[in-house]
Amino acid sequence: HICTLVPRQGSSRRALFSMVVVTFLRSTADSLVNGQAFGFCDGLRGIAVLWVCALHAWLNPGEASGDRPPGIGAWLVRPFASGDAGVDVFLVLSGFLIGGALHREMASTARMAIGKFALRRLWRIYPMLLIAVLLSTIAQAGEGCPYHKWWRNLYLVNNFPSHDVLYGCVGQAWSVSLELQMYFAAPLLFALASCMTSGKLCNMTGYVVALTSLLWLASTALRLYIVFDEDIIHQAFSPWPIPGAYISASFYMNTQYRCGTFLAGLLAGIAVSAHQRGTIVLVQEGSKLSLVALAAALSIWACTVLWGPNEFIMYQGRLPTFASLHLALWRPAFGVAMAVIVSLCAVGHAPRLTRLLSSPVWRPLARLSYGMYLLQFVALASLDSPFLDVIKPATSHLVGLVCVVGIYARVMIFIIGCMLLSLFSYALVERPGILLGKLCSDWLLQGASELATQKQESRGRADDDSTSAGSSSSSSAGGPRQVDEEAQPEGREVEDEEEEEEDEVAARV
Repeated sequence: HICTLVPRQGSSRRALFSMVVVTFLRSTADSLVNGQAFGFCDGLRGIAVLWVCALHAWLNPGEASGDRPPGIGAWLVRPFASGDAGVDVFLVLSGFLIGGALHREMASTARMAIGKFALRRLWRIYPMLLIAVLLSTIAQAGEGCPYHKWWRNLYLVNNFPSHDVLYGCVGQAWSVSLELQMYFAAPLLFALASCMTSGKLCNMTGYVVALTSLLWLASTALRLYIVFDEDIIHQAFSPWPIPGAYISASFYMNTQYRCGTFLAGLLAGIAVSAHQRGTIVLVQEGSKLSLVALAAALSIWACTVLWGPNEFIMYQGRLPTFASLHLALWRPAFGVAMAVIVSLCAVGHAPRLTRLLSSPVWRPLARLSYGMYLLQFVALASLDSPFLDVIKPATSHLVGLVCVVGIYARVMIFIIGCMLLSLFSYALVERPGILLGKLCSDWLLQGASELATQKQESRGRADDDSTSAGSSSSSSAGGPRQVDEEAQPEGREVEDEEEEEEDEVAARV
């Protein structure tokens, strides 16, 4: 009977393999259109990745600015110039989601699953980052991605540039390093606050908010100091490969200057989680304060689109002090505005904006945003020769609105190319990495729970043995010893309670 089944094993294996592949592809397609708890985050993430890609498509190679047509055309392409603010949107969203998740976990379990958190983050980020490094090394060899510098992207410090390695493979991955650094710093803030308050949720929330606010103020103060002390404003638009632009690159990338937007999102996530649990009330239902805050935040966002964080050059000569304040304070203010928008959408005080940002149109773009961000220069290298090299010289010789149309065509082609490339990477690399991260974290938690259960069972058996041994000895010894044992019950109960408290504190730590 077994011999008659052997010839069918090959076909059954092929059928099983094809079934697994079809099921995986179908689930991948479903994941592109499925919603999430905070649906408005999809819209914000989609806008952010379009904003960043539009900036890099508009920029001229090797320069810090792109084509600016005269007249009204300059206003129509002005949003592209502030596309680097899309990175700040990503940072606010990351801080919001991480802060809310950590606060909810501490509120429900009084502890943090650091191993689960770290595994999921690493499996979420590193597989796609490795593929981006590999493809960039192949696509841009000899130009922006020398072979001997690719390894910098595998570490968490490539947002700290130096003179000799200012450009590396996947140069935009500096923001990934910044996010990873903040991912591991956020649990430390919660752990520190928990130790300071002995694990009491209400006090812990206040301490986390206070510590995060102090860090935000420190980052903003550092930005003001370096802008006014180092005269950085004269180097902000210098090409980075020259030695004098080191301070400018550090100001743009270093964690101490760019963490403010993440911290603003972290505060928003904590506040929303506490509001949902009834610990605090952000804004009263129907209050005009929410309308005022939303209007102010949207105004700051609109001003960022038209006069972004790098548009201080417009009044650098006439108002140098105001230009310096613009450079130093615009990003922290934009981060606070984004945090206000996210908070109001999360608690239901901006329903129209929430419906707009939660539209199913944004979901595929949000799922592909990480791959689009990392692979955008691979797409640029692939599209340069057949498409962009033809459009870019043409737009530089056109005038007015015709030039604007050419610029928008270049941006659209670039974005479509990024989406197609990231779609393959999402199906083959990114989503399998996410699933593996979940499996590894679940396996880790299961092993830890089984180990804890075994310890409890062994401790229970030891207690039962000691109890039975004590009862037998007391019965054999007679009355006086029994009287002595009954005379000390309160002390033993106190000792048992102290041991239980020590076990709870150790488990919480």
